[in-house]
Amino acid sequence: MRQNLRKALAVFSAALLSTVPLWSAPQSQAPDPDKVACVQMGLLNALQISVHGDVVDLRKLGASTREERLAALKPSDLVVVDDALLSDALARNKLRESPTTLLVSSDGEAGTLATLLSMPVGMPEVFVAIPQDAVGVEKVFGPAYRDSGLNGRTVQYMSSITKSLQEIGGITRIQAQSEPSHGTIAQQVLRQAGADNKTLFVAIAHHERGRLHFADESSLTVAELHTALAAARRPGVVLACNTIDAPMEARFAAITTRELEFTEISAALKIAVKRAQCVRGGATYADFVSIMSEQLQQQAERAHRQARLYLTVIGPTLAVAVVGGAAAAVMQNPPKQDDKKKKAGTGK
Repeated sequence: MRQNLRKALAVFSAALLSTVPLWSAPQSQAPDPDKVACVQMGLLNALQISVHGDVVDLRKLGASTREERLAALKPSDLVVVDDALLSDALARNKLRESPTTLLVSSDGEAGTLATLLSMPVGMPEVFVAIPQDAVGVEKVFGPAYRDSGLNGRTVQYMSSITKSLQEIGGITRIQAQSEPSHGTIAQQVLRQAGADNKTLFVAIAHHERGRLHFADESSLTVAELHTALAAARRPGVVLACNTIDAPMEARFAAITTRELEFTEISAALKIAVKRAQCVRGGATYADFVSIMSEQLQQQAERAHRQARLYLTVIGPTLAVAVVGGAAAAVMQNPPKQDDKKKKAGTGK
């Protein structure tokens, strides 16, 4: 019922912003989607309906009921899981296959979860911990990136991501510092996450085998970052690949169910921050996670369509291996015929 009402309000919001009837409006006159979303959120606020999707708590459901709920998930749903559920390989795979990119993991009581979901986002603090130069790229992604061509393309890709993140308004952006006086990047991340600042903390980094890896060769576990957030009672989102697979001891942040592309992260974050600003009285953690999860899914679908088009254009004779996040980099810098056996991977 609530979902149908949201859809109806979305159509109504678009109609309010259209200069001519929706059924006859040319595509060039279609209303701005961000403005439509803002009007829709205003209507939801006025009707005292939550902006975020449905809260789907899977922690205490039986196997059959859980299967039904998983099958009916929507990208904007707030899915709550715990360690016991994530230790089930079958359940974890089902979550990976779902349209929900961000999960909220909590082993606490209902009151603790409700407190987390209702925390205000404020002006999000975004810690950007991706490599910026050739040395950093090799240290983060491995020896395969000593190859000058692959390294150069990846540096170019990372530079474009950094620029796009700099253009996002409504956030406090913090760039990892390489000077020893600031401590290692891992120390910088933990120090910032644990600061006495109740605004949303967002970390953007590369994740592999339970650890976040940085350009100075320092690293930390996802669990360590979540523990720092929990100690500071601060809401957080770690935007990195497959943190659903990272061993956990304490959680106070959303986790990801799949590989992410840095291009997806940047585009989704820009929209999520803009739309969170439309929520009357300020967006909550639940609102932000819901919007961000939905936008990540939409960005992934758009990237998939573009990749299919690209492969159609270049033809079946060129085999391109794209592993975890390199699609945008490879598409912007197509490999030469003599490079076609090289593998590229800049997944987070």
